[in-house]
Amino acid sequence: MSRLTRTSVFAVIFFIVLALAQAAGAEASRNVKLRGGLQNARIQFEQKRTGRVAFIGGSITQMDGYRPMVSNWLQS
Repeated sequence: MSRLTRTSVFAVIFFIVLALAQAAGAEASRNVKLRGGLQNARIQFEQKRTGRVAFIGGSITQMDGYRPMVSNWLQS
């Protein structure tokens, strides 16, 4: 394989990988919204004493574990 052919193949592969990476980044940015951490939630809970907490997932062995403990702690 000549040097020009190897360089051309490398360039094509590089641009394909680059295009795929940019497409993946665009997809992630549509689905994920970073909002700067939990500072706004802390302010909401401390000042207004209200807010919502969502539990994602759960225990695969016992569902009566961390959720009631966290709920009781937040309500006290």
